[in-house]
Amino acid sequence: SVNFGAIQVVGTGNITVTVYADGALIAFPSFSGSGVKRLPDGFKARKWQLAVDTTGTVAEIHLARTMKALRNV
Repeated sequence: SVNFGAIQVVGTGNITVTVYADGALIAFPSFSGSGVKRLPDGFKARKWQLAVDTTGTVAEIHLARTMKALRNV
């Protein structure tokens, strides 16, 4: 099991990422273009799923345990 605490999106337009941990909805952060956001604490899961809705394009999505870890991406 892993606990992801941060998400980074690289893209254009309005982007919403719906995040599921072991089938449970845990977050739905929205971005205007590229950005980084924290995810809620306390969700260790084996299976992580993402659903993406955008008015533009998404080039990359990264999940990390910490915000600091995304600096190396």
